[in-house]
Parts: sequence; C-alpha cells; structure tokens
Amino acid sequence: MKVDLKIPDTLGEITLKDYQKYMKIVEDNEDADEFLNLKAVEIFCHIKIKKINDIKRKDFTDIIEILNKTFNEEPEHKLTFFLNEIEYGFIPCLDDMSIGEFIDLSKYIAEIENLHRAMAVMYRPITFSKGKGRNRMYLIEKYKGSKQLSCLCEREKYRWYESLFNRCFKCRKKMKSAMLCDIMKSAPVNVVLGSQVFFWNLSNELLRFTMGFLQEKGQTNSHAKRILEENTDGIRAFTQSLEEICYSLRISLN
Repeated sequence: MKVDLKIPDTLGEITLKDYQKYMKIVEDNEDADEFLNLKAVEIFCHIKIKKINDIKRKDFTDIIEILNKTFNEEPEHKLTFFLNEIEYGFIPCLDDMSIGEFIDLSKYIAEIENLHRAMAVMYRPITFSKGKGRNRMYLIEKYKGSKQLSCLCEREKYRWYESLFNRCFKCRKKMKSAMLCDIMKSAPVNVVLGSQVFFWNLSNELLRFTMGFLQEKGQTNSHAKRILEENTDGIRAFTQSLEEICYSLRISLN
C-alpha cells in the first residue's frame, strides 16, 4: 500500500511541541530502539502507527536516515523569526536583562519540558523596528512572566495585550489571546536549539574568562575555585543537559 507522508529534512520543519513529545518518549524508553524509530516517524512525519505498518522496510529505513541527518544539523542562533505571521525577537541587549528574566531563563532553559517557557523569556513580539540587516534595531514586548498573554489579532503586524481591558492596542477590539509560552510550543526547533547553543557557548566563554582572570590575579587557590564552582552549578547543569539531549537524539535515531 502506498503511504503519503512529509519527512522533515530541516530542523525548521519540526515544532518544539513535537520535539518535546519525542524527547519525553526517549527518556522513558532509552533502550527500545525499534519503538523509538516508530515514534519518531509517527511524531515528526505526522502519521498514525497503523499506517506506518504499511510502509516497506527499506522505505522505513530511508525515512529514519533522513530524520537522523535532520537532527545532525548544526542549528544557528537566530535573532528573529516569524510564527503565525508575527515576528518575534531575541532579547535585544542581554546586559539589560531583568532579574526576573534571568531567574526564569536559568530555571527553564536546561529542561526539555520547559523549553517553551524559556522561549517565552528569550523571544517576544517585536514592537518597534528600524533599519535592515546587521544595522537593524528593534524592541520587544516587556517581560511579564513566561505565562504572559499575547494578542492573536490577525489584522496587525505587532500584537499587544493589555490585561485590564483585554483589548488589542492596535485594532481596539476584544481579542483572542493565548499564553506566550503556549504559542512558543509551535516555534521551529532550529530556533530553540540555536538559542540553547548560544547560551551554552556564552556560559563557557564566561567560565573561561573568569578562570583566566583569577589566574592572572594569582587567585586560583582552592577557596577561589570552590566559590567559582558553587556559582556555576547552573552553567554546568545546562551544559550537561544539552550534551545529553544531543546524544540521546543521535543514538535513538541510529
């Protein structure tokens, strides 16, 4: 029987929601290779298990190889991306990050089940934009927690939510709203993983710089090292989490 299905050959074709769903299954079934392959095809190709059983073995192997290549793609950090015709922007200046943003991002970014919440911290609807390319400057909505509401008005490019009146500032009409963290479940996974890698690289650079500074000042004694390690537990946890994610994905699809 001929089975029609679309196989994602780029990370941009996979949603964060599907990625989280599959990684949860990987976590619970680490040694069940055949089962994980079936679930990978079911989730990423959006096809029911019953129909997968009608696929020829050779074709099934080819599908798994394509998915494996897809997840070996090196994601790039993207400053902006479109989702449902709304443009979202990465925090324009990390130096201006609020303590609320920092605490929430540190808490969510290393946990797969909370990546949509981390995305709601890192990316928000763009409210102002000027210039093009590398000279482009933009502003994003103020952070109000990962569960802040965002307007889904289809008539306007920039969406606003005002909690008191529940109205869109642009169209002035009562709007259909949704939590930003739930919206981010539909974000392309290349953007998600790219932002994770960005913070992983940033964390490693900070770690190297701090150690280098201590060595230069002759302060690499056991006490200084202990303080540094105590204050970089989050960085180490995030690094380990990211490495485990990449390893699990590649093993499960091989």
